[in-house]
Amino acid sequence: MAKAKEDMEAIEEYARSSMAWFRHMSNSGTNDKLRKLMIRCGVEGYGRWWLMCEYLATVTGHKVSLQTEEDMTLLVQSLQFQGGPFNDLVTREACRKFIDNLIDLDLVQVNEDGDIHCEHMDEEALYFGRQRYNASKGGSSKRKKKPAEVSDEAE
Repeated sequence: MAKAKEDMEAIEEYARSSMAWFRHMSNSGTNDKLRKLMIRCGVEGYGRWWLMCEYLATVTGHKVSLQTEEDMTLLVQSLQFQGGPFNDLVTREACRKFIDNLIDLDLVQVNEDGDIHCEHMDEEALYFGRQRYNASKGGSSKRKKKPAEVSDEAE
């Protein structure tokens, strides 16, 4: 059992790292939660949803903090909310409203630290964590290595 626990801890460690890509289901547009998001936020909201997934995929731990103004600015920029020097408040409010919709539709969740995460992206990260863990093990240790061949020149 200790080996299984160690393996799982290693998998979870690999899962926390950034993902270069993640699986995207071709029928996502028919998902009821995403259809409701489109009713509320239009196709632009659907696009921002995938921007959110991409952002979550790239950050370590796959969660986004909104504890500081800088955190919020990063999210506003990542989700492509546009604003000029006099529109910062408007874009922040639009972003917060969008995040509230994601939470209300259970597309993202808020953890005990107040960070946003997404169960779908957590599952993707765990999938890739397993893949990375298995790849880190390399070839089978049971495979016998060939003895070093002695070259004629060395004799």
